[in-house]
Amino acid sequence: MRGTVTRIIPTKGYAFVRGDDAISRFAHARSFLPDASAFDTAREGQAVEFDAVHDPTGKQGGARAVNLVVLPAGYAVDKL
Repeated sequence: MRGTVTRIIPTKGYAFVRGDDAISRFAHARSFLPDASAFDTAREGQAVEFDAVHDPTGKQGGARAVNLVVLPAGYAVDKL
């Protein structure tokens, strides 16, 4: 699925991603590929591809994004 990084909390090591389906998902720094260093280069408003999963133990209604790849095409939308 494609989406956009809507918020990054670098001190906590997580971000939120809104998919093309308009659902906001939690994403941990470890979910970025090829490794967590990709989290450090991600910016709000940037386009990403990811796998959407449901985690019933998590917040945000259990919606999570995993296997995130920051797209080289740049920004999907203006910074939100």
